[in-house]
Amino acid sequence: MSSVDIREVLKLQERNMSLRQIANRLGLHHTTVSRWLQRAKELGLDFQTVSKIQDKQLHSLFCKVKEIGRASCR
Repeated sequence: MSSVDIREVLKLQERNMSLRQIANRLGLHHTTVSRWLQRAKELGLDFQTVSKIQDKQLHSLFCKVKEIGRASCR
């Protein structure tokens, strides 16, 4: 997961692209796009907001630590 990808997903969503269109454009699976958009909605985030958040903080919002040294990204 890249912070750039999350930002790009939200940017394309604001342009009214479908999940599958976003996934195809970015080379992601449509369920990944769906999970990221759901997480952004849960957090009240949009493209304008995430464009101001630093990469490390954005990553921590979308990933949870499962074990030391391993993270599970939603």
